[in-house]
Parts: sequence; structure tokens; C-alpha cells
Amino acid sequence: MLFTKYQNEIRVLMIAMLCMASLDSVSQKAPKLSKAEMKADIVYFFNTLRQHHPTPYFFCSKDSVEREKSKLESSLPDSLCTYDFAKRIGTLNHLFDSHTAILFSFLDQDTTFQALPKIVHVDANGEIFIRDKYANATTKVTAINGCPTKEVIAKLNRYLINERIKPAHKTNEDYLTSYVNLLGISAPFTFTIAYKDTSATVNITEQHVFEDKRVGYKLDFTERFKYNKDFDEIDDAVMKINQKLSTAIIYYFNCNINNNEVVQKKMKTFFDTLSTLGIKNLIVDIRNNSGGSDYSNDTITSYIKHPSFHITQDYEGKVGDASKKKATEYVDRYRAENLFNRVFYRLLVPNSILFLRDTPIGETYKIRDNSKVECNPKGYSGNIFILQGAYTCSAAADFSYWFKRSKRGILVGEETGEATDCFSRALTDKLPNSQLDLMVAQGRYTLPNGSVAKGVEPDFYFKIDPDNIFLSDNEVEKIICLKR
Repeated sequence: MLFTKYQNEIRVLMIAMLCMASLDSVSQKAPKLSKAEMKADIVYFFNTLRQHHPTPYFFCSKDSVEREKSKLESSLPDSLCTYDFAKRIGTLNHLFDSHTAILFSFLDQDTTFQALPKIVHVDANGEIFIRDKYANATTKVTAINGCPTKEVIAKLNRYLINERIKPAHKTNEDYLTSYVNLLGISAPFTFTIAYKDTSATVNITEQHVFEDKRVGYKLDFTERFKYNKDFDEIDDAVMKINQKLSTAIIYYFNCNINNNEVVQKKMKTFFDTLSTLGIKNLIVDIRNNSGGSDYSNDTITSYIKHPSFHITQDYEGKVGDASKKKATEYVDRYRAENLFNRVFYRLLVPNSILFLRDTPIGETYKIRDNSKVECNPKGYSGNIFILQGAYTCSAAADFSYWFKRSKRGILVGEETGEATDCFSRALTDKLPNSQLDLMVAQGRYTLPNGSVAKGVEPDFYFKIDPDNIFLSDNEVEKIICLKR
């Protein structure tokens, strides 16, 4: 997770899985993988895991992981197409952390694919309910396309990444939307729902409004589709200014704006305008930001006036080829500068670099990093509020923590979906035969008092409907009135 430069979004797995639905119609035409090729891919994944992951058996014991591996290998038929093999090897994901998984990002997304409408809430017990805003009474979903929801969730859990963070169950609502296709459930979708001591089966693909006048019940989620359309048209970051409230808002949707020159230019103009207008408050909304690169965060924080501060974290990793090579090159360059450096380099070069140079590849090491962030005497000096939530993960959680440590922002909303003790800095690669993408976490990052079951906590808990992309004036007014 924290303050690394190689973040991968947790939700990339969910989005990539959605692409798999497009292969059903062509799976029979796809080249077949032999049993030997599939086994070789499984071995490759586990070899990569053992070589690079500092604690591969953190969430599940080595014995249980090996049993799952053996079970998968023994279940393989003589041949499978890539799609069917992906469905099988993808079940390994439930054994590992959010940055260790089989990905499917090389697949083309089928534009005709119909996702399950995001109108449900999955609670901490795995029960599925229609969101309150769409029904006038508590509505439990008991079956999807005739399959009991308990069975759906049980099968779905095989594809979900293993994390202990409390808000994790909320992201299951997103995963459910796309993963049901892996379970053989596809459009048209029917929900069997229980409400007001009765039940009914509704085709939610074709019927967005359902009424049971006998008991005065109504289900209506037509507004959900407008939300989806609007969201697709939104840039990586949207900036707004409300002069009446003297408040500016950045809707920071993903941590990839460091590669977007258009957004970078807009950001500079935006902060110049804040200075010109004397805007007193700034809200940065990262509720829907699941991560990317920390370099992206610099695009915003570089415009913020702040004192110097330190960010302390413990790091655990394995010495790899690339890190050892860089450390060796660094020491060699340093020693070549002059005679003094050549003689006394061991006293002057950071111990972490010397350790990487001198330690065998594959050995696990632990270090404590206490990086200093230099002060910025210029920049925006008004009140800052960071709006975060359960979908705030990876580099976006780093963004929240930056403001927490600098004491330049008040954190508002819910606990982040990324833990304060987590695995990250993902290595990406491809399985040699199926060409499925994989990622393996190369490091474990732990903040002071960090926990695998706790995210970055807000200063003020503040509930906002996740379907509302933009804040209402009433919500903005409530937020800017908060004081530390």
C-alpha cells in the first residue's frame, strides 16, 4: 500500500473479470490448452509467488494453499480453452491479498454485455438486500436466476481476494455485478425477493419498476441507469467551484492523472483560480478512487501549502534481481566519485542500500522507513477536507494518509477500504501458456499501529449515498462546518 510508486487498483480485478463474459460465445473457437500447459501455468504462478512475495501464506496456511493447488491440478481435464481455464485458476485468488491475483486484463470487453444492475447491498454476513433507496420496505434477495443467494455468495467467495479489512464486504456489491457470469448466471436477470411477509420473482433486466398493490410495496430503480450513463462520461478528475459557499471541490476518481497532461493543466488553472477568488475551503472527494500511482497524488499535493513532516512505515520484502542490481549500481557510482567515498562508503551509503547489495536474492528483509516530506511555503492555504470511503484503496488511501500526517486536511466519511497493514508494490507478469495476466505483491507496508483489519480512519464519520457521484450543496455545507 503506502507511499509506493507501483500501485495497482483493487478494482482492476473486478473490471477485468467483467471482460470474461465476452468469451462465452467464442470459447469453443479459442485454442485449447493441454493439461501439461495448464499445470505449467499453475507452477509458474506459484514459483513467482514464492520468489517475490514476502509472506505468501499470510492469510491462509501453507498446507491449505498447497491443498487448493493440488485440488486444482487434479481437476484439470485433458484440455480447456483459456476462458474455462481462467475460471478455474481464478479461484486461487481467495487465498491471497488484494495485490496478488490472476488477472484477465488482456481480454476485450464485450460492449453488448449486460451487467447485473448495482441495486443491491451485501451485508457483513453475505446476505443480499435491495438498497433502501430503491424500495419502500426492507427487501431481501433470496435467489438470482433461481440460484439461492447463499449459494451464489459461497461460489463468489472463491474469486474474491482475501482481506480482513472491515469495509471489504461493501466492495462485494461491485464484485457481485460482474462475477455472477462466472457462475453461469447471465442476463436476463431475475430476482426472487422477500418483502412485507411475502415474495415475488422479478425480471430486473426488463422490469425496472415493480409494484405489489396488495401490500403497498414498490421497487423502482430507474434512476440507477442515469447514474451509470453519467459516470461513464466523467474524467479522471473533475474540478468545481462554488463561490457562494467559497468552496472548491476536486472529484479525484483515480490515481492516474500524472499521465494526463490535460488534467494537469486544468489542475494548475484551478488552483490559480482559487488563489484569485480567495476560496476558503477545498474538498477532495476520493470516495470512488480505488488507486493507481502515488505520483498522481503529487499532482494535487504539490499545490498545497504545508509544513515539513515525516511518514514512518515498516516495510517487509524480498531481495529481487532488479532491486539488487539498482543497489549495486548505486554503490558503484558512489564509490567512483572520489577516493573519500571509495574508502568510507560503508559509513555514508544508507544501510538499506548496502543490505540489498550484499544480501542473496530471495531473502526476506525488514526495514523501517522514516521519510521526510519537505515543507511547501507556497500554495493553497485554506481549509481542506478529504472525503473518503470503503472504495478508497491503494494510492488513494495513501493520499488520505498524506493529509492526516501533514495535518493539512480533515478526513471525512468512512474508513478506507485499504488496510493500514497491507501487501502492495505488485509485480505484473503473464502466465507462459494461457497468457493470463498475474500480479504478486512484493512488499508489506505497515503504518504505526497499523492493522490488516483497519483502514485509515476519518476524523469525522459522514455517510453519503455511494450512488451520488457529486455532492449536494447541503452535503457541502455540512462538511465545511466540521472542525478538528
